[in-house]
Amino acid sequence: MWPTNKRSRCPGLLLLTSCLGCVTERPEVPQAPPASQSSEEVTGAQTEWAQQLATALHAEDPSIRVTSQPVTINQLRQLDQLESPLLELQLDAGFSDDACVDFIAGLDGLEHLRIRKTALQDADLERLASGSLQSLRILNLPQAKITWRGIRQLAHFPQLMQLRLGGPQLDDRAVGEMAGLPGLRALHLIGPSLTGKALDELATAPKLASLYLDDCPLPDAAWERLFAAKPNLHVHIDQAHHDRDPNPHSHD
Repeated sequence: MWPTNKRSRCPGLLLLTSCLGCVTERPEVPQAPPASQSSEEVTGAQTEWAQQLATALHAEDPSIRVTSQPVTINQLRQLDQLESPLLELQLDAGFSDDACVDFIAGLDGLEHLRIRKTALQDADLERLASGSLQSLRILNLPQAKITWRGIRQLAHFPQLMQLRLGGPQLDDRAVGEMAGLPGLRALHLIGPSLTGKALDELATAPKLASLYLDDCPLPDAAWERLFAAKPNLHVHIDQAHHDRDPNPHSHD
């Protein structure tokens, strides 16, 4: 569902390129702990960071995407060399130092944050929310372990439009907090523990236009109520269009 390289300072264009088109991303699956890395693998990971940093240093709208190894706080501190604010930070292998949370919280101007393979907690969301992420529009934390308490902190991100979270700790109360986010346009939940009440909560979300839900069967009656409240809502269930989706189309 979520983009990897498209970004914009324009909310309308960002939503068009990142959300309402059906660019699917498969649900996260548990992974075995990685085996110890060889010196060649470590060198490759260091080279990836160096290449990403070098590109960002010369970019008008800098971004960083690291896939091979968790980043360290010393690597993140090198972002202080950037002349322009970092717009996009994607850490697909997560990070290795708790201090990274506070550094990321201080990235004024960041619009897109994705952190995988890191079990962020409610307290970590509070730290992010107390920082400078006033421009954050896309937040993708598929392995975070946050509950409704952490989600309540998302109200401190006034520009937030797209949210992707996963885990059984996400319950009806958590969805109620999400529904209260004034600018939320796109929501993707992976393996939450919901009842039909959660869809009733989402029916009140003022700007919700797109909902992706994986591994969470819900009663047909609850879906009927949601579509009655939001007849134009774009819905995917387990990576397929809901049969009530107003704009179904092929992904081929």
